[in-house]
Amino acid sequence: MIFIKKSLYAKYALAVFVLSSFFYRHQISKFPFLEQGFATLRFIAMVFLFLQTSTIFYRIRNKIEFKNSDNIIAAISNAFKIIVYISIFFLFLRYNGVSPIQFFTSISIVAAAIAIVSKDYLTSIISGFFISFTKIINIGDYISIGSIKGIVKEIKLTKLFLENDQGELIILGNEKVFLSDIVNHSKSNKRRVSLEFELQPSELYDIEQLEESLKNSLSEFDEQIVSNSFSLRIDNIFIDKICITLFYTLEKLEPAIENEIRKKTIRNLIKLIQSKQISK
Repeated sequence: MIFIKKSLYAKYALAVFVLSSFFYRHQISKFPFLEQGFATLRFIAMVFLFLQTSTIFYRIRNKIEFKNSDNIIAAISNAFKIIVYISIFFLFLRYNGVSPIQFFTSISIVAAAIAIVSKDYLTSIISGFFISFTKIINIGDYISIGSIKGIVKEIKLTKLFLENDQGELIILGNEKVFLSDIVNHSKSNKRRVSLEFELQPSELYDIEQLEESLKNSLSEFDEQIVSNSFSLRIDNIFIDKICITLFYTLEKLEPAIENEIRKKTIRNLIKLIQSKQISK
């Protein structure tokens, strides 16, 4: 069952209250300043009710809790913000005696300058909507963009937020993400998890013992990890480093659990390397 936030009830009540001003439009029309303001607020309230109700039905249909989100919900939220910004902008124009028609007819003079200034911003917004609706990447996916890896936390109007394996928040422009080569590890095998690391050739490690030590250190997650799926693979051997990838498969896709296991694995690996160095 999907539980609706109490704050959402308050927003619905506020939207209905604003719409109720329609029944008093004749009285409000005596005050042009208020009439223009309430007209804009009623439009915003109607858009909010439509989009928010659609989002609730979408959440119920796809069993998405209100504490979680996905691309479609993020895109609808971003679209509503744009509508609010544009509505307030045109309200400001009307308060200054400029109608939308006058604005668009006179804007041709500075259209070229506005296009140059807003090009990057508009490109980011369009890229964000394309990423969201085409679901190239989804919120919760583990992806690689160049040398940057992490879990997609949010897709905003112009920015994409990633959390890397160290728990750091990385913010990228949507246009950069859209134009970059993206590896979506969650798409290739949603339950298959990989963790890359490097060791110095000067350190003598028993790979099988290292694998067994890491496996034992994650024994508390036995119910979340498929048995016998834990393995180490040597990818490359260089003069100054050995590239190794750790693999394991989750019983089911749970981004929160996956992130927790990743953090625990990294910490245990550091402890094993440090203990090896101390014992020498």
